[in-house]
Amino acid sequence: MGISSAASCRAEIDYLEEQILSQEEDTDLPLVGSVVALLRYCLFALFNPGNTRALRDWPLAGNRQRLLSFGGGGGDDTSFSVPKEFSCPISLDLMRDPVVASTGQTYDRPSIIQWIEEGHSTCPNSGQTLADHRLVPNRALRSLISQWCGVYGLQYDSPESNEGMAECVAASCSSRAAIEANKATARILVRMLEDGSENAKAVAAKEIRLLAKTGKQNRAFIADLGAIPLLCRLLLSNDWMAQENAVTALLNLSIFEPNKGRIMEQEGSLRLIVRVLQNGWTTEAKENAAATLFSLSVGPDYGGP
Repeated sequence: MGISSAASCRAEIDYLEEQILSQEEDTDLPLVGSVVALLRYCLFALFNPGNTRALRDWPLAGNRQRLLSFGGGGGDDTSFSVPKEFSCPISLDLMRDPVVASTGQTYDRPSIIQWIEEGHSTCPNSGQTLADHRLVPNRALRSLISQWCGVYGLQYDSPESNEGMAECVAASCSSRAAIEANKATARILVRMLEDGSENAKAVAAKEIRLLAKTGKQNRAFIADLGAIPLLCRLLLSNDWMAQENAVTALLNLSIFEPNKGRIMEQEGSLRLIVRVLQNGWTTEAKENAAATLFSLSVGPDYGGP
């Protein structure tokens, strides 16, 4: 496979994850998902990614969409950010299939479907109770996003190609092999958070953020392994990447209802999240701190609906 470094291993993981999202008819999703989970484990068991600058700086899929660069062969590349109104409030990524929930809020279809299927009965953005689970395509917004992508020469997939995205991701993570491999990876990452160098902690927070982005099993065992207090400590980090990924990992973990209580009960956690909201190193860290506070506030045991 030509995998000889942490960076090449990460590239292979990204490639296979794109295969999952492409929804090819002959793709064996549980098999590919298991291979991805195994490669993610190998990334940390066989290499030393904590000391690999290439892996630390490897772009997140969401960041590739939120901050894109283009230019000619010269040195003055131009960067631009995805307009906030084009980003899904749940995933923070560019919406590919915007839909309107019963509360009038717009989300990307795969994200809101996953939110509902995980047992939530409230609107993520407003906190209102969802009267029903009907999702109405927001064709006007989709047209605007498509036009914006056309201006910048970006590919914009049709909504039909995204309707089954959440189901594909869930199916790819459901096999016993994938679950066990992800658990083994999480154990390594939590040890890196606890005992690693500052660079290793930043890398671990980034990988936990990715691992916690999908699947309630992932969110459950990451918390069981003791990641929450270690992530809270990183909120004080002078490393912008460590702080940004730590608060976003907490946001992803909070989507699993039992983890809300764990985060709230961690001494000083709310104070630290508010500190990031006020004085975070990056705009994304501040935005995700606000989203984390909102996610915690809608839990039934903490005054939410």
